[in-house]
Amino acid sequence: MTHNASSPSLPRRATSGFTLPEVLLASVLGAMLLSALTVGTFGFTLNLSHLEAKAGINTDVDPVLRVLTRDIREAWWAESVNASHIKLSDPVGNVTEYFLDNHSDLILRRDNGDEGMLLENVEALSFAPSMGDRYREGEPATFDGTWYQSPTTSSPAVAIPLPVGGAMGIGFVGPAMDIDIPGGSDGGEHVFGVDVDVLRAPIAWIPGTNPEELSVAVYESWAPGSAKPLGSPVASLNVPGSSLPAAVWNEDDSAWELPATVVSIGLSLIDVDVQPGVGYTAVLSASGNAQLLVKAHPFLGSSSVDDIAVQPAGGEFAAMPMIVPFSVAGPYSKTNTIVTPVVTMFSIELTPDGRPTQTRSAALLSQRISEDPWLGVVPGETADF
Repeated sequence: MTHNASSPSLPRRATSGFTLPEVLLASVLGAMLLSALTVGTFGFTLNLSHLEAKAGINTDVDPVLRVLTRDIREAWWAESVNASHIKLSDPVGNVTEYFLDNHSDLILRRDNGDEGMLLENVEALSFAPSMGDRYREGEPATFDGTWYQSPTTSSPAVAIPLPVGGAMGIGFVGPAMDIDIPGGSDGGEHVFGVDVDVLRAPIAWIPGTNPEELSVAVYESWAPGSAKPLGSPVASLNVPGSSLPAAVWNEDDSAWELPATVVSIGLSLIDVDVQPGVGYTAVLSASGNAQLLVKAHPFLGSSSVDDIAVQPAGGEFAAMPMIVPFSVAGPYSKTNTIVTPVVTMFSIELTPDGRPTQTRSAALLSQRISEDPWLGVVPGETADF
C-alpha cells in the first residue's frame, strides 16, 4: 500500500499597504505642511516685492540709476554745478551733464548739445559730493623782504666790542623751506633763488675812534649756523664810517649803550646769491684803529649754533654764546603749489513723484585709485595718451 505524505502548510502573510485611517491622516498632515509653505512663500514674495520697489529694482528708476552710477565711476573728472546738476568728463574732455530741468524731468546732455529725458516727474534729486585735494605746480612766487631773522632771546642786551684790527662774524642760513622765512607757513613750499640786498644789525662806533670805513664781507661758513667764515668772500663792500651811529656811555652802568637805530647795509649792487640751506657768515671789520660795538644777547642754547665768532687781530675766529639781532632781506622765490578740490564720490538721492526715495553712491575710480595728491585728475585735464 502506497502512502503519500503531503508538505507541511505555511502560514499566509497579511497583504502589504496603508489602512484607510493612515492614508487620511497622511493627507491631512501633508495639506497642513503645504499650506504653511504656501503662506511662507507668499509672505516672502510680498516682502521681496516691497524691498525691490523701495530700492527701485525692476522699475523705470533702476536702469536710470545704473547708467548714472556707471558714468560716475568711469568719469575722468567730475564737477558739482549745484545740488541737482553734475558734469562728468571722459579722458579726452567730452562732458556729459545730468540735471533737473524746469519741468522736474531728469535730463542727460551730451558734449555736442544733444539732450534726452531719462526720467520724468522727479520730485527731488540731489548729488552730494565727497571732496579731496589735488596738487599741481604753479608758477614760482617771487617776493622781496626779510628772509632771515636771528633767533630771539629774553636775555638782556650787552654791547660787544670788536677787537681793534680784528673782526666779528655773524652766521645765517639761506632758507630752504617756506617755514624757514619769518612769517612763513609749514605748507611744504621750497625756496630757491635767494639774493642778499640788505643786512641789518645794531652797530655803533665808540666816539673818538672815528672809523673811516666799515668793511662787510659775506663768506660761506663752516656749517649752517656757524659764524666762522670759510675760504674767500663771495661778496664784499665798504661802508663810510660816518653813516654809523655813535655809542653812548652810561655813567650809572659804566657801560656803552647802542642807539636804538639798526644799521641797514645795502648789498644790492654787488649781487650776492645765496644757496638755500647753505650757511653763510657776514664778517664786520673797521678800518685803522677804530673800534665798533655790536649789540648782542647771551645765548645758552645748543653749542652747535655759532651765531657769533670774534677774531682778534692776527688770530682765529672763536665762537661766542651770543646772538646778534640780525636780519637779511632781498628778493627770493619759492615754489607755488596750487591746491584744487576735486570730487571723489557722489551720494545720490532720487525721489520719483509719489514713490519711495532711491539712494545710490558711486566713486570716481580715476580719483580713488591714487592716494598721492599730486596724481589723480583735476577738472579740465585730459588723458595723456
